[in-house]
Amino acid sequence: RAEQPQIVHTHTSKAGILGRIAARIARVPVVIHTPHGHVFHGYYGPLESQLFRWIEWACAPLADRLIALTEQERQDHLRRGIGRAERFVVIPSGVDFAPIDAARGERQAVRATLGIAPEAPVIGCVARLVPIKDHATLLAAFQRVVAAMPRAVLLLVGDGPLRGELEARATALGVRERVRFLGLRSDVPRLLAAMDLFALASLNEGMGRVLVEAMAMALPVVATRVAGIVDVVHDGVSGFLVPPQDPASMATAIVALLRDPALRRQMGEAGRRAVVPGYSVETMVAHLRALYCETLAERGLPVPLA
Repeated sequence: RAEQPQIVHTHTSKAGILGRIAARIARVPVVIHTPHGHVFHGYYGPLESQLFRWIEWACAPLADRLIALTEQERQDHLRRGIGRAERFVVIPSGVDFAPIDAARGERQAVRATLGIAPEAPVIGCVARLVPIKDHATLLAAFQRVVAAMPRAVLLLVGDGPLRGELEARATALGVRERVRFLGLRSDVPRLLAAMDLFALASLNEGMGRVLVEAMAMALPVVATRVAGIVDVVHDGVSGFLVPPQDPASMATAIVALLRDPALRRQMGEAGRRAVVPGYSVETMVAHLRALYCETLAERGLPVPLA
């Protein structure tokens, strides 16, 4: 109330619930909400998931616009009766491509730092070590990959509560010496440069921002056919989509790409064309500004000229 903003833009489910209610109490003219995916399945148990669905349904009318990161996310909300079609817009999360472009020539230098042979097949994944990312399926798939390609290496970038469990699982699968748990890193673009392909076994993703980063590095992708991923990775064009929790299918797709350098290059280049510049920060900002101006005009409020 003290600031008297003309627009309040909330993000994520929990903060968005409180923010939208507070904005309406304060009589803010325009309220916009970006869920950044959803928590309708895969994150919590059935009762908690149902509670979030009900709360989102109840709070949707409090927003003048709802921003989905992908068309699939928009459809997921509408199928559950959350929001109205005319209030939804799709604006992907923006990525700063400059660090990725700067790292594109560092493949061998990064491999040398990690102690990985120049010709070794390298699969990479950047994700929190939490259940929703389903690293267990990726490790099971990697066991099959190693059986076909013994020199293969799996880079797992990220940390989380499942690290100890996943390290033990890699040992039990007999692939621990081929898996590098790299933890949290500030040099993700350089690590992407060291990979031959990117793999993600998630059970749910709003968009899969890391997939956009990998594709900007011209890496082909093997990912699960879930939620927003299907709008980012075009199956058979920029990579392969496989069913979730299916190690055999994931391994088959990974091996096919590792054995075909020309296909990797073709899919990697197609992926880069698909995301650069369409998923850039600059593109996102331009779309958001246009949306802000549109909603202000609808309320008869002044629209900034620049």
